[in-house]
Amino acid sequence: PPESLKHLVTTFYMFRSGESVIEDVQPAGIGHLMYFLKGEGQARFFDGHVDQSHPVSIICPSNAAMYYRVNGPFHCFGCAFTPLGWRAMTQVSANHMMDKLISADQFVDARCIALLEALRALDAIHVGALEDEQLRELGHTLLAVAAPSLQHCFHDLPLPAIQKVAAIAQWLDASLSPKVKDLVRAMNMSDRQVQRVATEYFGASPKALARKYRALRVAMALTEGELSPQERANLFDLFYDQSHMIREIRHFVGRTPAGLATDETSLLQMWLEPDNIRELRQ
Repeated sequence: PPESLKHLVTTFYMFRSGESVIEDVQPAGIGHLMYFLKGEGQARFFDGHVDQSHPVSIICPSNAAMYYRVNGPFHCFGCAFTPLGWRAMTQVSANHMMDKLISADQFVDARCIALLEALRALDAIHVGALEDEQLRELGHTLLAVAAPSLQHCFHDLPLPAIQKVAAIAQWLDASLSPKVKDLVRAMNMSDRQVQRVATEYFGASPKALARKYRALRVAMALTEGELSPQERANLFDLFYDQSHMIREIRHFVGRTPAGLATDETSLLQMWLEPDNIRELRQ
């Protein structure tokens, strides 16, 4: 994201596929704004309910992996929110809209909805298969058109809220197994006040957040490359036993640790790159 949006957006992305069906899984996250430039689909959430896509969709904050199926060809452009970005865009507490895919026009400024046609027109100019450099150029063009409009769609947030969210992010980033008592001490607030801030901006209590980001970051480590036996053992030690680790990663990431290494997880591996969980490094 451009510098002015870095505290609100972790990643802008463009995706294009000529396949007739695209199926994959997206790890638990803070939420997305997604423009469907071509194609449509559905998302299946942890409780089993299925939501249909909309031309401009919002993927709400989630505390479990989301499975999706899209009828292609599929072209989209979108952005992944930070906790501040979700609140600044929608003005809704994260815990009130968990694990859903909704139409963006319920919460988003009309300028953001109107952006769809401009993005579709640009995308339509570049038909067929493109080389990597052409795709990068198209992505930057879409971003250059989208960023100014999106900038106006984010509402200002009070400084105390920004500082509290930063304190939670710093606490999560400091350890793979952070202690809630350390967060309460750092924020100098009561347990109940800390829990309210965490659920409002991150969509979960501090204890649940620690569990979620432990699973995400361990999955990141498992996909980044070869680990030494000691490094792998250190990751296992974060859980009660191996079966506990498998359950946690499958719940939050959508694959077992063994499944993370297969070819079918290439899109998932993209979402597990460190830059895409940048909400922990303000």
